[in-house]
Amino acid sequence: MKTNKLMPLFALLAMILLAAFTLVKPTTILKTADEKNNTLISADAKSIIDQSCVGCHNAESKNDKGKTKLMFESLDTLSTARLIAKLEAIHEVVNEGSMPPAKFLEFKPEAALSDAQKTALLKWADESIESRLKKN
Repeated sequence: MKTNKLMPLFALLAMILLAAFTLVKPTTILKTADEKNNTLISADAKSIIDQSCVGCHNAESKNDKGKTKLMFESLDTLSTARLIAKLEAIHEVVNEGSMPPAKFLEFKPEAALSDAQKTALLKWADESIESRLKKN
């Protein structure tokens, strides 16, 4: 039987990734409306986002794709049109269940969103969109 010479390398890489995911803890960089003027993240949504999203979607993340797609701490700096587009995208991925991604959840199962958390995030995104549309 032929053995794959790359298998030990893949195993080592998998162990390194597993260690990295277990050692990295998401930072709490989001502020509620009471802590920062003009923010749009409710306290309920903030706690869920801190637990399940900020680890990848922040300026200090090593996940370039996560940083490129969305950085929660900069939401309140976006134009209304861009903000609404980001909120609609958040709504879509939460509703589909594609965030947090399955590969991430293999290493951080505690980041999985419960049905109640999904509902809270969807409500926050919808209310934020409505609020911004009323202001303009």
